[in-house]
Amino acid sequence: MVASYSDITRHRIPNLLLLSTALFLLTYYLFRGTLSPHLIFAVKVALSMALFQWVSAGVMGMGDAKYLVVLALLSSNPGIFFHGLTFSILLSCFGAIIYICVFRTVETSIPLALPISVGFLISQFLA
Repeated sequence: MVASYSDITRHRIPNLLLLSTALFLLTYYLFRGTLSPHLIFAVKVALSMALFQWVSAGVMGMGDAKYLVVLALLSSNPGIFFHGLTFSILLSCFGAIIYICVFRTVETSIPLALPISVGFLISQFLA
């Protein structure tokens, strides 16, 4: 929720927050002995986000892409991640429409961390 608040107020997700969360999760998985599958999946998501950024000419901010990589580390399996991604995309579409209607401009950056977070929370509760 800290990432969502920062994204809404400053239109930025702090790299320090994402890095510290990723390092904590990597350390946790290392001690549990399950680092390899989580790390491989997170690398796949990172490469997918980089490809998406390149193809879409940066429609989604890099903070949101890095946030999705951290959520890939956090999710317990790819199925839950993809359900969360689906819910996040739907909520982001509605959030973007509301944001554009309220501010009446398309030229500003739209904070997507809150819809992404809520989408992943919904997928965790439904799993």
